[in-house]
Amino acid sequence: MNNELIDLSGVSTKDLTKEIMRREGVETLVLSPEDEFSIVTDRGKIKDCGPAILLINRD
Repeated sequence: MNNELIDLSGVSTKDLTKEIMRREGVETLVLSPEDEFSIVTDRGKIKDCGPAILLINRD
C-alpha cells in the first residue's frame, strides 16, 4: 500500500465503522439502547449506555 493519505471526509462514520469492523485485529461489541457499559483505565473512566459500537483495534 502506498503512503499517500486518502481523504475520507466524505465517507460516513457508519460506513467507516462497518469497514473497520471487518478488519483483522479488531474486536467489536455492539450494544443495544438498554445496555450499559463502563471503560476504566489508568487514564480515566467512561460510563455510558447504548446504542453504541465499541471497537478495540489491536492492529
